[in-house]
Amino acid sequence: MATTIGLTGSLLIENLLLRRRQQRALQFAATDDLTRLYNRRVGIQLLDQEVARSTRSAKPLTVLMCDLDHFKHLNDTFGHHQGDLALRATADVLRQTLRRGDTICRYGGEEFLIVLPETSTDEASILAARLFTAVAERGQEMGMPITISIGMTACRPDDS
Repeated sequence: MATTIGLTGSLLIENLLLRRRQQRALQFAATDDLTRLYNRRVGIQLLDQEVARSTRSAKPLTVLMCDLDHFKHLNDTFGHHQGDLALRATADVLRQTLRRGDTICRYGGEEFLIVLPETSTDEASILAARLFTAVAERGQEMGMPITISIGMTACRPDDS
């Protein structure tokens, strides 16, 4: 009986460890190593979900695309390590400035996709200005000219 209980306990512990490893692997597959944001694949999946939700609920959905300005020049001038720090700092500013329910992903090399559910274009414009200012301020703190360009679009009922 004691052996059976001991083996059952061991199996439960191994099962728990296996689940933790699986969760870590899924998290690793969903995030960008450098910025710790969602990667492009996950960002697009979440965007598709929000477009469907917006269509069903008739609530606004706004999407921002952010791009670090003159990133190649920044890398060439300050070095790739500093370029990585600029990407991380930008990701941190985006994460800290946005709401918990918003989606941020690293879309490409120096591009970020931001999905803003239940956000009008007027609200998103104000947010975009805040993001621009916060990123520039972080760049000044780091001694680098970090700025972003931001494009915006709103989901319409017939969009896919």
